[in-house]
Amino acid sequence: MRKLVIWIIVIAVVLLIGYRVVQRIGQRGASAVVEEERKVPVRAVEVTKSSINEVISFTGDIKGKDQVNVYSEVPGRIREYAVKEGQWIGKDGLLATVDRAITGLDFESAKVRSPISGIVGKIYLDKGDAVAPQVPVALVVRMDVVEVSVSVVEKDMPKVKEGQKAVIRLDAYPDTSFTGKVISVSPVVDPVSRTATAKISLGNRKGLLKPGMFTRVDLVVQEKKDAVVVPADAVLGRAENYVFVVEGGKASRKVVRLGVREKNSIEITDGLEAGDTLIIVGQRVVEDGEVVAVVEE
Repeated sequence: MRKLVIWIIVIAVVLLIGYRVVQRIGQRGASAVVEEERKVPVRAVEVTKSSINEVISFTGDIKGKDQVNVYSEVPGRIREYAVKEGQWIGKDGLLATVDRAITGLDFESAKVRSPISGIVGKIYLDKGDAVAPQVPVALVVRMDVVEVSVSVVEKDMPKVKEGQKAVIRLDAYPDTSFTGKVISVSPVVDPVSRTATAKISLGNRKGLLKPGMFTRVDLVVQEKKDAVVVPADAVLGRAENYVFVVEGGKASRKVVRLGVREKNSIEITDGLEAGDTLIIVGQRVVEDGEVVAVVEE
């Protein structure tokens, strides 16, 4: 009986020790799970250097580099046109003839000639219509080179200069862009609109660009190379701009200074360096010093 009691005591002690061990292991596992749950999942990328352009956007209309309304020098009526719309005509080429309107007198028909070489863009009158020196007969446009005029607001005038590159896009060709350059900037500001006119010239050898077409113009006013460039969404704040980077497994708040912005990218001029690990997803929910878990995309 005594031996039985001793064995019962021994078994009870062993079971108690085993329970304590299992309990401690369970507590450690739970602590590990809690610690893991406290890590905020984020996505991050390594900061690199690249090129970025400062771009100002405008809208405008295509115009021929040289386009003129042609008038008859004498009054009368259109006898006939010698050309059709869309037809090329050389300088001094015959556009139309006009019967002079002087009752009782017989004059030779007056000839209306083009002062430039180009495409007949529009014929304004029909055969037999009356003409006068102030009524245009036809529009002639030089089409191998076209222009776009844009209105530059006062604050942007110091940035816009002759020779700058412009990228032109049209609804008619959504998958194509055209390249031009600034050829002039007006020194005069319109007192009503508070804008100055800048002219952009671009080649049109294929004839795709038609006078009157609506355009969107991106003017590259500054090009920066070897700049620290990050996704614009990674930058937070208004009065003070900041980002979050990963340092030692934790989120670290960095105050930054911004530079050039181009579409969805922005230059960081101070506060961030190439090689830093920038949080680009989850930056709006983490706090400074919080443990994070960087997850793959």
